[in-house]
Amino acid sequence: MQRAGHRPITSERAATAGSPATPGGPNSLFTRATPGGGGGSKSPGVALRKGNERYPTRLSFYNVPPTQEITLWQFETWAIDRLRVLADIESSQARNRTYEETRDLVKTTSRTYLPLNAHTAKEKPLQHERERDHVSHFVLRLAFSRSEELRRRFAKAETMLFRLRWEEDDSIERAEFVASLNIEWEH
Repeated sequence: MQRAGHRPITSERAATAGSPATPGGPNSLFTRATPGGGGGSKSPGVALRKGNERYPTRLSFYNVPPTQEITLWQFETWAIDRLRVLADIESSQARNRTYEETRDLVKTTSRTYLPLNAHTAKEKPLQHERERDHVSHFVLRLAFSRSEELRRRFAKAETMLFRLRWEEDDSIERAEFVASLNIEWEH
């Protein structure tokens, strides 16, 4: 949704029409996702398990920057919400909290500010949650790129967030994520 008086922010990234990085192109890996998970869903908010999802898995290595338009309000709000989660991770580490204490704190903060539900969650806007996660990661990646120290802090907090999410996922979602990486390896 666009608020009155605010123009959407568009990615300045140039992409070739029809390439995998071009949203909506004929050979695109991505199509415009709706917060409800896309057309054809029997219940709103349930993501369809098809190849046309913008974000097929909850976990991500954030290899492809976002190219969709978002409002300035979304840009600011999503970044601040993710920053709250990363700040909790960083403060837990600075206070020498145990891994379990950090996990519980981040789980609570994430549920409030950066929800990211599993495929099995019913009545949840999975694609919207994943879009929010994806965009906010890149906004903060840009903000933290000013110095080597900021980049190191960002990478450390994001690594911990990924680890916590990985451990929370079930084996099916983990396998889907690993398969989506297209890495050839033997078990």
